[in-house]
Amino acid sequence: MLSSKRSLVLLVVLLIITNLSLLGILLFRGDQPPTKPNRFAERKAAMKARLQEQVGFSSEQLARYDSLSEAMYKSGKERMDAHRQYKRDVVIRWLSSNLSDSTRDSLANTLGNKQSALEIDMLAHIKRVRSLCTPAQLPAFDTVYSAQLFRRNGNK
Repeated sequence: MLSSKRSLVLLVVLLIITNLSLLGILLFRGDQPPTKPNRFAERKAAMKARLQEQVGFSSEQLARYDSLSEAMYKSGKERMDAHRQYKRDVVIRWLSSNLSDSTRDSLANTLGNKQSALEIDMLAHIKRVRSLCTPAQLPAFDTVYSAQLFRRNGNK
């Protein structure tokens, strides 16, 4: 009986020490929230590396690519955020009320048109980046960008 109590006391002491250790780790780690990876920066860096290594972009072409990419990111982010919000509003409206078939069709068509406009913007951006290429770089660029697009769509 006495050894059973000692075992329990020892176990409780070990648990308290473990808890205090974990608490100390959490407190000394600071109040820094976990950082989210900047996917845009990661993708941009990866694409720049491909353009330089596989297409042969010069430093001037890479600088111009940076400008185009930043501009596309800013305008595209605003438009994507607006599109997401519109889509949320449509889904909430769709689920919360009895909509007529024509209203549902109209909402779906509007969503489709907005998505289409986003895709057209992306294709125009690719065309602008492609215009940075010399004629000799075009085949390599087309290969790199098409591989990137298919990867993006899940067709690895």
